[in-house]
Amino acid sequence: MSSAVNCEAPVAGAETPEPVFRSGRRGSSITDEISSGTWQRWLLSPAVALLCFLSGCATAPPPPAQPVEPQGPEILTDPVPGLVKYRVDEGDRLALSLRDGSGEWLTVASVDDDVIRGEHDISVAIADIQELEILPQRASSSVREATVGILGMSVLIPLSIALFPVALPAVLIIDWDKPKHWNDGLLCRVAAYPEFHGYTAEGVVVEGGERPALQEVRDELQKRKLDCDALAKGEAEYSCAKQNNSGPAFVDCFATNMARSDAGLVWFYQWSGDALCRAHQNPASIDYLANASAEERALIDERVSSALQSAKVECPDIEPAEPPAE
Repeated sequence: MSSAVNCEAPVAGAETPEPVFRSGRRGSSITDEISSGTWQRWLLSPAVALLCFLSGCATAPPPPAQPVEPQGPEILTDPVPGLVKYRVDEGDRLALSLRDGSGEWLTVASVDDDVIRGEHDISVAIADIQELEILPQRASSSVREATVGILGMSVLIPLSIALFPVALPAVLIIDWDKPKHWNDGLLCRVAAYPEFHGYTAEGVVVEGGERPALQEVRDELQKRKLDCDALAKGEAEYSCAKQNNSGPAFVDCFATNMARSDAGLVWFYQWSGDALCRAHQNPASIDYLANASAEERALIDERVSSALQSAKVECPDIEPAEPPAE
């Protein structure tokens, strides 16, 4: 059974028939009361327009469906544990070419530190793999995932509507600037490199009076008992695994990212405006950038410039240095 909404405007001068109840008796009704009178029509018009929009009358027809090209396998060459950890998931079907010339097929049960474990007690050391292919999922799994997604949305949409009156006041009331609401990574970065986040190295707030005291940040960090080194390593591995398909390239990327992380040069969009301006206008004042290559400086400056633009920060003009007295 299908239904349609008529979005055409009524013909000028046409008479509106008097409403008739199911009993056949003519008379006044709620619909009739809303339809009569100028101010009632102004109230009804937005509702009709919204109904037309939601039913598709105000939107262009979707473009014709395009044929979907079959997805090819992802190929990782000379993989290393950090690369495999973030590229291979449970349930993936793998075709492995081993360094001794043999091959192996397996469905992933888990990825341990340096071993891929498959179903039926199959285990392969990552160091023994020369090439790893992540095969496309079968059509049945795609249908299953789509079905689960549809069912999930059918539950989440009504649930989100029901919780909206509760969630909105919570979002407005909660003080998200308090360290107890920060994520683990931000806590670690602010505690380790306060000079990039609006504090002096001693913890005095130098930019933005609304910033919490640095001691609050350190207390929350201690309360959570975080391993900040492990968090930084995980962030660097994840970023490099998404960008590279070979073990050697991943290793080089990871070394560079960890060096930047150790210097505090990560997540520039969380930096204070003063620190961004300093890195942009005077990179030599930051030890890591003072000793970095020209290519590294250019890359960092590009990211700093993007963060400045995103934050809409205007850096003050640099005063020209006075010539030395003769």
